[in-house]
Amino acid sequence: MYDPHVLAIVKSLRHVTTLRLNFRTGLDCGYSASNDVKAACKYLLHSIESPPERLLLVGYSYGALVVADAAPSIAECGAFALIAPPLGITFPMFGPRQPQETAAACPKPKLALMGTHDQFCSASRFEAWASTLALPAEYEIVLGREVAGRPCCHDAHCGSELTRRLPVHHFNMFEHIERHLAPWVQSTFGVAELADLATSDGRTKGA
Repeated sequence: MYDPHVLAIVKSLRHVTTLRLNFRTGLDCGYSASNDVKAACKYLLHSIESPPERLLLVGYSYGALVVADAAPSIAECGAFALIAPPLGITFPMFGPRQPQETAAACPKPKLALMGTHDQFCSASRFEAWASTLALPAEYEIVLGREVAGRPCCHDAHCGSELTRRLPVHHFNMFEHIERHLAPWVQSTFGVAELADLATSDGRTKGA
């Protein structure tokens, strides 16, 4: 709940009602966590003043797999985003269940992001899975910002600098979430600015 990635997601969606939560303890193949998400959605829809018309689910890491598992079965969920889903270690958390496959087959708009150097999923595994996502879908392997390096050689005649990109891994994705999540949300819900989400009817475009 206080993970910097979760906070970055909330910041990205600061123009609308948001809810973040802690999952109950115990992995139990993801059943309890998925039920927690469904209960949180029910609370938003039925227990607050001026409830939202539609929901957007966003999860990071283990939470991304939980969202992948829960979002397809929540009728009011219009779209969902998976940030750094740990596709390389799904079995220890979900057993024989395959939440990423459930998400891939879902026709709702979806976004999947991972960093170039994720510790729990290789780029090749991510791309192989992401290429199976039912449309409408977007996915991206996030690149780090460019930084200047040393000159290409130490000779006096050569003063040009090489550039390299800082690695983006599982634990620093929060630095990149807003610049990828915000444009996708705007495009998916057909609004010019994120602030317009507050008056949107919640219908997605191209679904």
